[in-house]
Amino acid sequence: MKKAFALLLVCLSNIALFANHWTPESAAYSDNMALYCVIQINGEEQHSDQLEVGVFCGDECRGSAIVSEFWLTHRYLAIVTIYGENGHQLTFKLYDHGLGEELELASPAAITFDVDGYGNPIEPYVLNFTGEPSEVVQTITLSEGWNWISAYVEIFLDDLKGALVEALPGSAIIITSQSSGSTTYNGTRWRGNLSTMDVAQMYKISVEADCDITLTGTPVNPAEHPVAISNGSNWIAFPLSEPMTLSDAFAGFAVSGDMVTGQSGTATYNGTRWRGVISTLEPGQGYVYTSGVAGISTLTFPASVK
Repeated sequence: MKKAFALLLVCLSNIALFANHWTPESAAYSDNMALYCVIQINGEEQHSDQLEVGVFCGDECRGSAIVSEFWLTHRYLAIVTIYGENGHQLTFKLYDHGLGEELELASPAAITFDVDGYGNPIEPYVLNFTGEPSEVVQTITLSEGWNWISAYVEIFLDDLKGALVEALPGSAIIITSQSSGSTTYNGTRWRGNLSTMDVAQMYKISVEADCDITLTGTPVNPAEHPVAISNGSNWIAFPLSEPMTLSDAFAGFAVSGDMVTGQSGTATYNGTRWRGVISTLEPGQGYVYTSGVAGISTLTFPASVK
C-alpha cells in the first residue's frame, strides 16, 4: 500500500484499547490514501483515546482509526488509511468506545479522495463534528448508610435530589458536601443550606435502604472542572465513566506523602508510586485527597483512560 511506510513512521504513545467499530472493504479498491487528523466537537479539540473516526463514501466504510496521543505534540491523532478512487466524496462518523455508541453529530465538510492524502503528524487535518452531545445515563448503587458518590454526567443538585426521591420515596435522605453544607429529605420536602452542586466535588449521601439511582446528562469534560486542592483533606469527584489507575489520574500532580482515601481503603504516594489498598479510581465513587503542600494547587483529571 502506498501509505504503509508513512504510517509506520509515526510512533504513538498509546496502543488502542479497543477493536475497531468499523471495518473497511480494503480489497475492493487498488488505491489508498492517508488521513492524519485531530477531532473537534463543536470547535473543541478532543483529548480522548476512546474515539474512533470512520470514513464513508455513501453508506460504505472506506476506513477507520482509533485516536491515540502522538508523543511529539501530545495531540490526540487519528491516522486513517482510506481506500477508494480519485474523485470519490468522503464523509465522516464518530464512535465513542467509552459510551459504546456512535455519536449523533453532523459530519465535517466532505473531502475528495486524493492519493496524496490529507494532513501530517505535525500539522494534522482538523475534523470538526457539530451538534448536540449525546446524553449519558449513569447508574449509582447506594448501600444503606453513608455513600461517597460522584457524577460523570453534567447534572444539577435538583437532578440528584429527584433521582434519590424516585428511588426512595418517603425515606430520610441526607446529602452533604465539604464546603457548601447539607440538605435533608424527610419524606415530604428538602430542608438545609445546600443549594448547588459541583460535579468536580464528591458528595456524601446517607440513605435508609439499598437502592440504585439513575442520572442522565451530557458527559463531564474534566478540563472544564478543575479541582482546587488545598493543604489537608479535599473531597474530590472522579468524573470519568471508566476506571483509572491512581498513577494515571494524578500523574504530574502528586507529591510524596499525598494520600487518596475511598470507602474501600487508602493509598499513599511515596514519590515514585502509589502503595495501599486501592489502586484505581472507580466511576460513581467519591474520594478524599489529602495534600501536604502549602497553598492551593489545581488538579485536572486526564480526559481519558490511558
